[in-house]
Amino acid sequence: MISTRRSVTLETADRAAVELEASPPSVAKVTVTHITVAAFAKKFGFKIQPKLLSSAGRRIAGLCREKSLKIEKVDDPRWDVVNAYPIKLMQEFFSSSEGKTFLE
Repeated sequence: MISTRRSVTLETADRAAVELEASPPSVAKVTVTHITVAAFAKKFGFKIQPKLLSSAGRRIAGLCREKSLKIEKVDDPRWDVVNAYPIKLMQEFFSSSEGKTFLE
């Protein structure tokens, strides 16, 4: 059996970078590793004011750089290109007292 691995960008309003693994070619397993701040908030039911999205993103980007984690770039119809961050890091950030200040 041949296993292929490649990065894919979703073409939806809530884009996320995903990794596609095909274990036989007829069956595909999709694992989401990165997500935008707006998509994360929508997926987990958080409300973040649009003006705070970029502030939260900058803080999360800083955490990614501190921990040497990869930041993905995804196309966005509203802002052209936005960053997508590791989901686990975003869960940690929004669980912290600092992250909760961005939530309504």
